[in-house]
Amino acid sequence: MKRFPVLFLLILSASSLAGALTVSEVARELSCRCGCNMTVDGCNHTNCPFAIPARKSIDEKIASGMTKEGIMQSFVAQYGEVVLAAPTKKGFNLTAWILPFVMILVGGGIVRVVIKRWTKPGARSDPGRSSPAEDAEYQARVEKELKDLDR
Repeated sequence: MKRFPVLFLLILSASSLAGALTVSEVARELSCRCGCNMTVDGCNHTNCPFAIPARKSIDEKIASGMTKEGIMQSFVAQYGEVVLAAPTKKGFNLTAWILPFVMILVGGGIVRVVIKRWTKPGARSDPGRSSPAEDAEYQARVEKELKDLDR
């Protein structure tokens, strides 16, 4: 009977450790502001003036019990939305998520219309064709020139 509370505490502590927030989880979602165009987690500058203090700040905020969303909001409040590695999916930033797919669909529609026009029967104009009136005029002119040539 004494083993049950000990086993229960071990399972409870293991499950709480499995869900613990890490610096890397938060740092992957923040872009480094040193100019390297990488995330805070991926910045490989030895003495980066942004990533190193940011990682330390994230670690301190995790230790104080802040959630990932709270930490992200604190960075946004301090540096603006440019610190986010990906734009938020609300407001005007939603355009950055939707517009590429819309443009692919519009481009596909344009290609489809152009191909349909190219393959439609009778769509091509045949420059060698002429009207019957033009044919008769041409035939008369040829006959006249042949008669003039025989003289």
